[in-house]
Amino acid sequence: MMMFKAAKYYSFHSITTERKIVAYCFVFIGIIIIINDIIVMIFDNDYSYNISTLLKPIFLIFYSQYFLGIIMDYALIIYRGKEIYFMMIFSYVFFVGLGTAIFRNQSEISDITQEEGICNSSGLPFSQKNYCTFLIMFQLQTTVNSPDIYLPYYGDRSVAVIYFIAYQFVNTILMINLILSLFYSQYKKLVEERTKSLLDQHRNKLQQFQNKVLRKKKQNSIANLIKQQQQQANTNSQFLIQRILDHWIFKSIMQILCIADFCFIFQDNTDRDIQIVNISLNTVMLIETIIIAILRGLNNINKYPAVIFDFTISLVLVTLIIAIMAVQQDSFSQDILIKVCCSIMSLRLFRGCSWLLKSKNFVNILLKISAISTYLLQLFGTLIVTITIFNSIGQLIFGGKINYNQQHLSNYQWVNFNDFLSGFCTCWFLLIVNNWNVMSYDFSLSLQSDFIYLFFIFYYIIVVLLAQSVTIALLIEYLVNHVKDLSSSAEEDTKSEISIEENFQNELHVPLQQNFKAQ
Repeated sequence: MMMFKAAKYYSFHSITTERKIVAYCFVFIGIIIIINDIIVMIFDNDYSYNISTLLKPIFLIFYSQYFLGIIMDYALIIYRGKEIYFMMIFSYVFFVGLGTAIFRNQSEISDITQEEGICNSSGLPFSQKNYCTFLIMFQLQTTVNSPDIYLPYYGDRSVAVIYFIAYQFVNTILMINLILSLFYSQYKKLVEERTKSLLDQHRNKLQQFQNKVLRKKKQNSIANLIKQQQQQANTNSQFLIQRILDHWIFKSIMQILCIADFCFIFQDNTDRDIQIVNISLNTVMLIETIIIAILRGLNNINKYPAVIFDFTISLVLVTLIIAIMAVQQDSFSQDILIKVCCSIMSLRLFRGCSWLLKSKNFVNILLKISAISTYLLQLFGTLIVTITIFNSIGQLIFGGKINYNQQHLSNYQWVNFNDFLSGFCTCWFLLIVNNWNVMSYDFSLSLQSDFIYLFFIFYYIIVVLLAQSVTIALLIEYLVNHVKDLSSSAEEDTKSEISIEENFQNELHVPLQQNFKAQ
């Protein structure tokens, strides 16, 4: 197989560099497999480093152009939609930081014992090590331990369930289906592009070359004109300060400081050294926002909401940290102030990841999601109405009858229909599907009737199979129609740069020519 494929590659005199690389990798992997198999035969299968089982699937991938093409398509789709993955990671990290700030120092609300140094996936996520928190919240995103994670927090404070429902709604329902629609639309687009690429290949290359030459000429002329204007204004100190603040190095430093400030959520904020470093960071960012506000004019500051947002957060954080340092150590008031301070500190991640806004695809995704917000409300509004109907039926059947757990499962006594919020949480657990058999069995034990299973069966058929499936299907179809043109929009923006640069060049060049004529 190796020799046949290598000979097939080199049977053509003019092959591309990519095909040469594939041929070299194919031959190299084949040689390693042969050497490894010979060593294994010599040692009679006692050789501990048998990597042939790992390399043979890779060997088959390089052997088959179909498999290799599919993998390359997947890589291209991931690259085109990388902004969506960044968005999901951003949402995941933000919710973990916000939850750490809200639920810190609450290890006493659960009676589950946790072994020292081991992450307990059934324990409280925000009372363990930081990496354990990230691990357990990732498991919650996969719905594997949905009721068990936030039932202790719900038993302590019923309002806490809003955080977990919002986390699963955004990360499990919206983000995952957005990624699914992206894969479908982009793969469909790749197939359509390949059918047209053979006809448009030469024409596109010529057009791209002409556009590149023209774009370089326009950019050089614009850069020269801007350079002349900058040289005339270099003597102005205010312009120099503004130039420093707008430089990419300074902006990158401020983004790093914002991410560092966000990371203080996971530290011991009762430590005086950490408090001093934290207040220093926020003071620097407060001074920066004040300077920007002065340079842009205090009368026009309402035109810059981002500056107002950063100034407000910096001022509030500096005030809260001073208050934390002033109150008594390890007191109840200090704990409340630290929770509020860390909750506000989680907003620093928005500016720390502001570099995502430089990506046109990311901005297009945000605009398209905001454009279909009304449609999303209609879709999920229908689902919530259906859940509310079953919640009302559950309160009529089980209201006041489920006050304890028959199976003695930890924290499952809060799964009931005794009030609206408890019933809604129970319906949400059933919507996620995880452990619904445990909950239905406990209800049947409490009421000593097998007919109780009918309520849960009808709920699964009507809400999960019909309402939720139709909602997700319509959501994916709508997202496909709005996300499929991500790459085409980027190409249109690139093509429109020429006309924009030409207009901008005319706006700068014509007044300059008039000045020369006047002189």
